[in-house]
Amino acid sequence: MNLLQHKDAAWALDCLMHWPDELGDVMRKVRIKYGWRLAGGYDLVVPAMIETPDFFLKTLYLGTQEDPELWLKGTAKVQKLVDEWKSALAEEKHAEFEEILSVGRNFFRMRDERGLATDLSGVGLCRRGIMEGGRRLEDQGIIIRAEHICVATKYEALALLHGDLGSLIGNQVGPTELPTPRELERRFEYIATADPNLIPRALGTPPLPPDHMSLPNNIRRTMSAIHTALLRGVWDEGLEDVDEDIVKSKDIVKGVAASMGQTTGPVCLVIHEGDLRKVKKGDIIITYSCSASFNIVLPLCSGICTDYGGMLSHAAIVAREYGIPAIVGTQHATTKFKNGDIVCMDSSTAKVSLVSRKE
Repeated sequence: MNLLQHKDAAWALDCLMHWPDELGDVMRKVRIKYGWRLAGGYDLVVPAMIETPDFFLKTLYLGTQEDPELWLKGTAKVQKLVDEWKSALAEEKHAEFEEILSVGRNFFRMRDERGLATDLSGVGLCRRGIMEGGRRLEDQGIIIRAEHICVATKYEALALLHGDLGSLIGNQVGPTELPTPRELERRFEYIATADPNLIPRALGTPPLPPDHMSLPNNIRRTMSAIHTALLRGVWDEGLEDVDEDIVKSKDIVKGVAASMGQTTGPVCLVIHEGDLRKVKKGDIIITYSCSASFNIVLPLCSGICTDYGGMLSHAAIVAREYGIPAIVGTQHATTKFKNGDIVCMDSSTAKVSLVSRKE
């Protein structure tokens, strides 16, 4: 029996953690290294991998099914493109090209690894400690569920754990009354179900980017390239000619083709972080935008479509790395398509079209 696919994921995970030989040792190391990494998003209310056994085992199983030949083909494809671009340059530019390529590779790798190592894992460890306090409060009947402590302020949590108002009264900012169990439950449910579309993209007028002329040479060059791309509208390429009929249509969206390819499959809407656990093999993810937390499910999906983002967004970069099509910056995909709808993504037209609605 394959424990990684067992219907009782919690039981299967417990068996693997207590396995007597080398497998058990490996699983315990995996739990320590990855178990308390958040399973989507960066908020304390998001459960860690170890708290979602079905999701944890699913990602482990996918790791065992990876095709090494496919990875080698992808690497060869990238190298072929690099050689083509390099050969198109004058020989005296080759050294500069290699330097810029190295900077780009290191920069984007560090960006992703920083998000995984510091954000997802760091917040996950914070959640582990906070949840222990929550479990104690739940056992005492002070709060309804342990995870509700994650929506208390720092001083509210301290006051609840100490059993007095000292932490609140001594604090000059924020409420001076202990939240009721129902109030914490209300906050938790609001965060779990709030519509991200209601959040403004900026508070006030966004500031201008900092002067990059004072930065080190290699960083200045990168920032100059990004600034030039912004001025030339790279992120909005293709959007200015979106037909009004497409905007009004409920069955099609157009954006920026960030990774080439064509695919047809069922939609999996990822609106809240917990929705990542619903992604199945072959799904086309439609979401507002991607973060490093999406890396966990990328081996499952056959395409990515986002409302926001451009050629250098996270969705665009990881889609190119995984060799799956991506269309970003569609603005309305999350409102036009529903879970289970069959859609066709075609990067050659930068469009996502409805094939059939889920009955």
